[in-house]
Amino acid sequence: MKNIFKIKFLILSVGMLLFSCTENSETGEVFDTISTSKVIVINAMPETTAINYKLLVNGLTYGNITSRQSFPYKSYSKANASDIIGMYNGFAPSSTLALTSVQDATKPQTVFVTLGNSFSQDKNYTVVAANFPLSPEGVVYEDDLTLPASGKAKIRLLNLVPNNTTMYDLYSGTTLIKANIAFKATSEFIEVTPGQQTLAIRKPGTLTNFRTRSINLQVGKIYTFFVTGSETVSSTSSITVAINYMLNKN
Repeated sequence: MKNIFKIKFLILSVGMLLFSCTENSETGEVFDTISTSKVIVINAMPETTAINYKLLVNGLTYGNITSRQSFPYKSYSKANASDIIGMYNGFAPSSTLALTSVQDATKPQTVFVTLGNSFSQDKNYTVVAANFPLSPEGVVYEDDLTLPASGKAKIRLLNLVPNNTTMYDLYSGTTLIKANIAFKATSEFIEVTPGQQTLAIRKPGTLTNFRTRSINLQVGKIYTFFVTGSETVSSTSSITVAINYMLNKN
């Protein structure tokens, strides 16, 4: 399996070419000065060994997304190593995004997934490297960053646990927010009351929380929660199913 990690990498043909970018000093968002699509990248491929990746754009390391040149499992493009703000990066037509093993950047590489999606100008997207590293998939979600109503926050949940039969219901406390979220599916962005919340996922038809995440949701902010890990591989701490989150809009 390690040898396969060493020769394979994820290519996402997102129809975008890197242009000069500027950064919003308040939110950490990076965007193109000419009109572009804007993208956050998540590595959600569960791994039993510590394989780090870096993001390439047209074959070159893209430092704004991965300044440390590593993009490990459960990480996402962000403004700083210590924060949870997802960083939108601006691209224009005809670029290729690739996620490749840091340890093996000089070795022959094999394309194992290609996306030909057409991205729209001036829209925001989350691009996910999903499924197991031996059978990876690129998944694209459009991000609606319309501000929530006054006094509200917005959340959504992505199910990135690789199992076509696994579905989750999303709860806030004991209140059902969204039912039957399948692998690679997402809820829409949903307005919720801010403050201290315990978000939970349950297996459909059950009354017991499968996983929980406590968070103090802030007024006016937009969050993506994403479930990672595996239920089908023998349990290890590195791939236990967990609820992660990032800020789409700070």
